[in-house]
Amino acid sequence: MIEYFARNRVAANLLMAAICMIGLFSASTQLTLEVFPSVEASVVNVRVAYPGSTPTESEEAIGVRIEEAIQDLEGIDRIYTNATEGSVTVTIEVLRGHDPRELLDDVKNRVDSISTFPEDAERPIIEQPAVSER
Repeated sequence: MIEYFARNRVAANLLMAAICMIGLFSASTQLTLEVFPSVEASVVNVRVAYPGSTPTESEEAIGVRIEEAIQDLEGIDRIYTNATEGSVTVTIEVLRGHDPRELLDDVKNRVDSISTFPEDAERPIIEQPAVSER
């Protein structure tokens, strides 16, 4: 076969042109091109406002309770708590290969079942942050 194409340059060039045209056709019709591919965030945030509280009060009254409620959920890699004056944010990192939306639903169920939050604490906001596009 190599010998045939070495002797017939026109046939070799026609074969090369056909392969290039088929490649361009399939690339333009079957490949999905995205400038900014959609990527899901691999974290879940739980924010609770607790007006008038110190960081220590916020962490003890809210942060620790949320951590205890969700710590045994499947799909959690790490849990970070950030208590500031008047609010608490619990950030949950999702394990690779685990569905963040499924974990979001599990976290919502667990956090909504906590009945020992202080009376002044506002309702928890549980969300999966949007990934910013560059």
